[in-house]
Amino acid sequence: MIFYLFIIILLALIIGYAIYARLDMWVEAKSNGVKLSIIDMGLMRFRQMPIENIIKALTKISKANLDIKYEQLERHHLSGGDIMAVVDALVIASSAFKNQHADNAAIPKFGFAEAAGIDLSGKKVVEAIKTWVQPRVIVTEIITAVAKDRIQVFVKARITIQTHFERYVGGAIEETIIARVGEGILSQIGAHTHEEVLESPSKIADKVEATELDYDKAAYRITSIDIDELSIGKNIGVELDMERAEADKKIAQANAEKRRSVAIAYEQEAKAKAEESRANLIRAEADIPAAIAEALRNGKMSFSDYNQYKNLKADTEMRESVSKSILPPPQTNQNPFESDNIQDTHKEHLHHHEQDNQHPNEQDKK
Repeated sequence: MIFYLFIIILLALIIGYAIYARLDMWVEAKSNGVKLSIIDMGLMRFRQMPIENIIKALTKISKANLDIKYEQLERHHLSGGDIMAVVDALVIASSAFKNQHADNAAIPKFGFAEAAGIDLSGKKVVEAIKTWVQPRVIVTEIITAVAKDRIQVFVKARITIQTHFERYVGGAIEETIIARVGEGILSQIGAHTHEEVLESPSKIADKVEATELDYDKAAYRITSIDIDELSIGKNIGVELDMERAEADKKIAQANAEKRRSVAIAYEQEAKAKAEESRANLIRAEADIPAAIAEALRNGKMSFSDYNQYKNLKADTEMRESVSKSILPPPQTNQNPFESDNIQDTHKEHLHHHEQDNQHPNEQDKK
């Protein structure tokens, strides 16, 4: 009885372990020639390994006759890598390398370690091997360059790249390659006239290719550079000259406006000084009657002297009126009838002067 019980328990354990170890997956692996024991399956389940992915990966390895062990896949998975991507890349590389001669120096060193390193760096290892097998073409955006004769040139280039496995991890990506090629195109176009560029664009591409093919910091090897589109733009030199002339014109206008402001300030200052002098003159003339009266009172001036002073003043005013009537009037916005008032004032002064000459001053008679 105990023996049968032991047999039942043993069978239950075997069945339970088979279920735990995914016996179906083990049978699938064995049918595909994968060398994996049922004990390994149980340990894989215990270590929480992705059994389905590992069986698929080992099946591809077996079919492609690759020398990759299960321990390598497990180590890569525990490192955070994608075992299926690595295996797919190795299978593609194996198929591609079969078409190459064994002594061909162009065949890169690409094994499990290289593929795992690329995968752990965050880059797509399958895309890397595909780009090596079939070089990829990238097209730049329109590059705006200026030729030697200051004519604008628009260029679009096609760059053929191939994966460089030795520099793929940590190497410069496509954007850097495009920037470097664009810089070379700008430099070469700037060294030629636009007619030379239009005549032989392939020479420009060849010169850029000769300098950029050996770029030792890129993850890709540049295999060729071709000019895809080429067109001529506007004359930058003429526009720059026009802008420079416009800027010089504005500077000259600003300087002229500055000088005009200074002249206006001087004019206003001179007007202020003239008004001040006129005010001082009026103030001084206002003191004259008082000074004459004081002189007459103190006997320092006689009435004949006073009459001579008045005659001299009247004569001076008459001369000023005559000179104003002879000279043309200034062009101002004054009322045109003011000239008649000036002539009437002049006639009145002449009349008073004649009366003074005909009739002696009554004060002298007294």
